[in-house]
Amino acid sequence: IGAATADQGRWIASAGADATLRVWSAASGSLVRTIELDEGAPTALAVDDRRALTGHKGGAIVLWDLDRAEKLGIFQHHDAPITSLAFTSDPNQFAVASHDGAMALFDPRAPSTPVATFEGQDGAAQIVAAGRWSGLLVAGGIDRNIRLWRIDTRSVERSWRGRSEAPTALGMAPGG
Repeated sequence: IGAATADQGRWIASAGADATLRVWSAASGSLVRTIELDEGAPTALAVDDRRALTGHKGGAIVLWDLDRAEKLGIFQHHDAPITSLAFTSDPNQFAVASHDGAMALFDPRAPSTPVATFEGQDGAAQIVAAGRWSGLLVAGGIDRNIRLWRIDTRSVERSWRGRSEAPTALGMAPGG
């Protein structure tokens, strides 16, 4: 489903259809550890230093400690498959988007409900990316719009309209 660097570039984390999260040494290419995903094959992956998030078909999100290969928390976002995850500039928040277009922020310390939901996406947020140092979140989806959100105010800072198709990937430069 995806791969990303972790532990300041020393690791590569990958997740796939075999329902595993694997951590590899970036220097040698050798496998460091394999984590079995109880929730099944992931539908989304996000990695932040030594933590990873896996999103799953039934709306479950699992926060993992890559060092200890253990679950730090399980979260539920609707019942639709998770389509995208992103760690934000706040280490105690992450963003999630699901197949039904809903977008929310969660706090790992309070897993029972989202700390915020984003209105104005019109059910169209299916991919998200966060500015790690900027307090910004970008989302795009089936309506072909890309919206730049301020996380602190939950307001749209700017939006762009796509021409022909919905975006399939988003990223944010370090400066936002």
